[in-house]
Amino acid sequence: MKMAPLFSLPLLFFCHSSSAQTTDSLNSKLTGYWALESVKFKVPVDINKDGKKSADAIDEYTDCQKDQQIKLMEDLTARVTTGTHAKDCQTKKEGQYTWKVVKRTVRDDKYVNGKRFINDHTVVILVLKSGTPGNDSMQFQIEEVAKKSLTLKAELRDGSDSTSEAEIVYKKSKK
Repeated sequence: MKMAPLFSLPLLFFCHSSSAQTTDSLNSKLTGYWALESVKFKVPVDINKDGKKSADAIDEYTDCQKDQQIKLMEDLTARVTTGTHAKDCQTKKEGQYTWKVVKRTVRDDKYVNGKRFINDHTVVILVLKSGTPGNDSMQFQIEEVAKKSLTLKAELRDGSDSTSEAEIVYKKSKK
């Protein structure tokens, strides 16, 4: 499924870790206004193609790309914006969504000494279903929901013709 965190980069989202929290208890923790703080890759990337690589895409993003917010409302509607607060941003975007939290079982496999090991585990996914024509729905694996931060994981475009796993951190804000 194609998506855009948050409109500036197409992204595919996958799952890796488990959560003991129920989806119902997460809804109240997720409700609120979240502003993008960091997008960290495991290996340095050159998204802006300036020849300099960084493990945090925030260093690679323009001011407009850094200006990304998600507002998750109690009625399970959401608004995702990019570039609406940045000065002189020519690429302002806003999308309307509905949101829900779902649990999914994911299978990982790895080889050790020629033997294949399979691990099934449950992950928690934030699903944003688009209500705006031309916007794709988005799915994010929820890694952690703290009082003032939200950590998600995703496969993001990394400046090459490929994607890499990234950790996306949002900070709770009053707007």
